[in-house]
Amino acid sequence: MSKRPGEASVQYGDVRGEAAADVSDRLSNMLDGAAKELGFEGPGQVVGISIYGGDDHPDPDTGYVTFQVVESPIGAEKMNKALAESGGELVVKEYFKTGVPITDFVRCFKRLNISLFSSYIKPETISVEDHIDIEDENEDE
Repeated sequence: MSKRPGEASVQYGDVRGEAAADVSDRLSNMLDGAAKELGFEGPGQVVGISIYGGDDHPDPDTGYVTFQVVESPIGAEKMNKALAESGGELVVKEYFKTGVPITDFVRCFKRLNISLFSSYIKPETISVEDHIDIEDENEDE
């Protein structure tokens, strides 16, 4: 199976987007630390992490977490050099864990931003006209 790093997919894909995160300083800025915090202590170096949840999941407060792992940790610089020499394909093993509380996943990151937008509307750019706090708006009523 081949996919690009960090690619997310669901059954219909009505809404698409991207995510960005800063790893918590207390976890040494590495995905290995986040994975360990979530209960993965397997071999190798964690280079990717994802979470899946939804109404087909047994408990809506938990998710299915996967860890993409390379067998021998060699550091980013050496790994990128090896990728350039091999045509860019990275072979990983995926380990998974079910029943991970969503709050535990979010807590692994210093900052986590997930941005979603309708996949049916295709603007070149989006201009935000106003940024309104919903709580302030409700107080005016």
